[in-house]
Amino acid sequence: MLAVASDSDGGIASAILLAGSLPPGVSLNATNGDIFVVNPDALVTGLYTFTVRLADVTGATTDITLTLEILENSPVIIPLPVELVYFTATVRNNQATLQWLTASEQDNDRFEIERSADAKSFEKIGTVKGKGTSSVENKYEYADRTPVQGTVYYRLKQVDLDGEFAYSKVIAVNAKGLASELSTQVYPNPFPGMVKLTLTAPQKQAAEMVIYDMNGRQVLRKTLELEAGVNSMELQLQQLQSGMYFLKIVSDGMESTTKLIRN
Repeated sequence: MLAVASDSDGGIASAILLAGSLPPGVSLNATNGDIFVVNPDALVTGLYTFTVRLADVTGATTDITLTLEILENSPVIIPLPVELVYFTATVRNNQATLQWLTASEQDNDRFEIERSADAKSFEKIGTVKGKGTSSVENKYEYADRTPVQGTVYYRLKQVDLDGEFAYSKVIAVNAKGLASELSTQVYPNPFPGMVKLTLTAPQKQAAEMVIYDMNGRQVLRKTLELEAGVNSMELQLQQLQSGMYFLKIVSDGMESTTKLIRN
């Protein structure tokens, strides 16, 4: 067993591989989220980064990015040196501008921006210098001057000072902007009283935000006016007691639910 998924409010209901690929010989249990070796003889030395989406019994989802290093026939899960909060894009004048935010970095040399027309074969199109080691938020931006035609896919290759690297999730962009649904990120989580909320919207739209407690009782409701791309805000939630909550965003037929934990 390489990794065991757990959930404090009823258990994991399902798990899917959201981005990247598992190493040969390694499998993901789609029911409980466990990651394990099924064929030791098939293991191939290398570094593999992938994202798993876990859903609990309440329907709340959590995306977890892991880097698995295979050393000869011994797999080891290692922590990512960069805590990536979001990676998104906006399109203006038929050109894509990529934006991303890190909450912390360790020995981060650079980000290499890669593009693909089919989400399979990627090419490097640019580089943005990293901040080395940092414990504060850092925002980055890269403009791709090549006109967007059809759907274009982007990903980040984060490279350490020692040459080790890891990939971000893949985002899809078309002439209208993000070719995806509404996405939500909150940090820190667990949080002490204030939480930072980042909403990535495919287009300008209104949204309804509601926070529920474990008993389904509404503790906060707010109407949001979202711009296309990244929308960031702070929520002061000192009035909430310690425990688990659910933040739900609903807009134009799209829905996103995120689990919150108050310390």
